[in-house]
Amino acid sequence: MGKAPVNAVRKKEKPNYYTVSKTRHTTQLTGQNLRHLLILKGIHPKVPKNKATIKYSKDKIYYHKKDVNFLSHDPLISKLREYKVWLNRLSNAEGRGEKARVERLKTIEPEFTYDHLVKERYPTFQAALNDLNDCLCLLFMFSQLPSGNGKITPDMIETAKRLCEEFCSFVTISKSLRKVFLSFKGIYYQANIQGVEVTWIVPYEFPQKVPDNIDFNIFRSFLTFYLTMLTFVNYKLYSDLNVEYPPKYEKETPTSYLISSVVNEQTILNVINNTNNDKTSSSPEQIFLNKFKDLFKGMVFYVTRGCPKSSLEFIIKSFGGDCILEQIGSSSELVKDSRITHMVIDRKVNEKDMMKDREYVQPQFVYDCINAMIRLSPEVYGPNVKLPPHLSPFVEYDDESYMPKYAQEIREMVDKELRFIKKQYQHSVEDDKDEESVLQQLESDSEDEEDLHQKEVMAEKSGKKFADFVKEIAKTKEKTADEKLLDKLEGRTRGAKAEKEEEEIERRKILASRNKRRLYEKIMSAKKEKQKEVSDLLKRRMEIEADENSEQEEKSTETKQTKKAAPKKETKKETKKETKKETKKATPSKTQESDEDEDDIMNKFGDDSDAEDEDVELV
Repeated sequence: MGKAPVNAVRKKEKPNYYTVSKTRHTTQLTGQNLRHLLILKGIHPKVPKNKATIKYSKDKIYYHKKDVNFLSHDPLISKLREYKVWLNRLSNAEGRGEKARVERLKTIEPEFTYDHLVKERYPTFQAALNDLNDCLCLLFMFSQLPSGNGKITPDMIETAKRLCEEFCSFVTISKSLRKVFLSFKGIYYQANIQGVEVTWIVPYEFPQKVPDNIDFNIFRSFLTFYLTMLTFVNYKLYSDLNVEYPPKYEKETPTSYLISSVVNEQTILNVINNTNNDKTSSSPEQIFLNKFKDLFKGMVFYVTRGCPKSSLEFIIKSFGGDCILEQIGSSSELVKDSRITHMVIDRKVNEKDMMKDREYVQPQFVYDCINAMIRLSPEVYGPNVKLPPHLSPFVEYDDESYMPKYAQEIREMVDKELRFIKKQYQHSVEDDKDEESVLQQLESDSEDEEDLHQKEVMAEKSGKKFADFVKEIAKTKEKTADEKLLDKLEGRTRGAKAEKEEEEIERRKILASRNKRRLYEKIMSAKKEKQKEVSDLLKRRMEIEADENSEQEEKSTETKQTKKAAPKKETKKETKKETKKETKKATPSKTQESDEDEDDIMNKFGDDSDAEDEDVELV
């Protein structure tokens, strides 16, 4: 077989991609309706792969042929055509002034249903949960926007609000909330629903300024689909709890922002029955998680004005706590309730006005406790205290990455709690290990006694107290955790093992190919750059801490000097006593005068007797 002749006719390859004009021609739809259908069906533009065989222009948008054929058989196309005919009839009737016909046409307006689209795009419930992030973000955004933007009606916004509140009530009932973070964009939430981590953002409750350069008709097509999707998801979640859907919904009340408590009591009983199997597991991690779910159990928070009430109520109730919301014109009896354990306030408070039977904290206390998974000390989050940094729970710290100091403290507290739980469930310990530990303790005790005796002798020689002498030795010898980490990053604490490993790596580099060697060098250079960033941050933190310590020492020395220099304030009693003594000295009494006369006579008599004695001696 030879080559084909030059003039031979070759078969043209059929194009696998359609342009926008071609798709409009095949589907017989307008540009706006086509865009609406593509968003509902989840069809995205494609980049052609076979650019060498067929010349596609870079400026045009292409869709795959299979997607277009799939779109052309959708039942919504016929519904859109019916709606177009209905609009023409309505406009004609309004133009002619036929009021009776207009009213009759409004009653037979064609309705759109998107149930089949949800079943097509999400064949399983897990697939719907995986794609729930965008749905919740959009619905929570529109629940706080004003109506009348584009073709978005007030009914759509009300349904979005209702569906979002139903979802939040499910999260509080099932205790599936895991992380919360306050950012300048809004409040980030993360919940674990049936093993899937769902993350969404809720904007702050401020009046929103809607920009004019946004096409809300595109948002409307997304909104119509996501409303049906969330109804399906909520129905499945509530039906798994054996609860009737939709639940009994009440409008927003001054005491609560969530659904009525009657439904919550019924659902809580069903959740307890369904989750009994989880609590039977005796692993320490599962016990810690169950303890974390009831973090605020037995605690009642009084949320004052100015705090994000809806967010705090959602968080506190999802972790087993209860809250009372302060409203405008609320009575003082709510504040005096004996059940209240914590007062959430974001303003300065005088210590005289504080009640002794409760803790006063700022709103950040609630959010940081959830992210730390333990109860933090409320003293750090007092109303008149400088707050610690609000760390993001979505950042995972490695051994090589930089970790803030407050994050280290929280991790130590969590590790301590886990160790305590593990110790409770370690009943059986080998006898050999016990004997070895006892012998090691005896040897260490004898060595410690000798060291203590030497330190006491050194302290006596230096003329200092024993406790102060021990502290000075600890400061000089021991390094902080930051200094140890810095030495490790800069390679100062390398041992014999590290040197041997480096030698082995150098040998392997000689045997490796050039490409692998370059790849290894790139990896190591990136690692060194990361280590340098961490070391620079550590040095900066150490400098700031040193400056703060020096400032505190200067302040303490100044206060001591002022105390020594300032004269002691005389009390009123001492001043009265001194005045009385002075008056007594200035105005002597009659008895004192008579006593003084007698003393003078006796002195004269003594002088005469001394003179007589002298005369006798001379004789």
